[in-house]
Amino acid sequence: MIPKTIEIFNGLNEEIENGKIQNGSVFYKEVGPNPIHPKFSLFNSTDIWNYTGTLVATTMDTFVDAFKAINKYKLVYLFSKDNKHDVFGLISVSKQFEILTKTEEDQKEAYRLTGKKPKLLPDIKPSTIQKAIS
Repeated sequence: MIPKTIEIFNGLNEEIENGKIQNGSVFYKEVGPNPIHPKFSLFNSTDIWNYTGTLVATTMDTFVDAFKAINKYKLVYLFSKDNKHDVFGLISVSKQFEILTKTEEDQKEAYRLTGKKPKLLPDIKPSTIQKAIS
């Protein structure tokens, strides 16, 4: 399990346990071993057509897939300089959607590539994300 996924799972679990959110969902394309017991729902990405709420894409590939689906969710992109990016695609995304980052280094890189300064999150918990995009 990659560190960002562990952070997302732990953040969702914590906010559900603390009552900050009532429920949460993670959509996946490929499933593998999971050392964390989720207190939220897990769905295959093919179930995205039934989802409403805020959808945070963590890679450009998943963002593009989510963008293609027609549904009533608010789509945002969590940029990480460690991920592979199509620069022109990222520029296009930045013109239409909210871009979030977790580190100042990622924020600077996204700004350098797009000319638009993304919001910097102190963590990637659902309540933090909702506050940033509200």
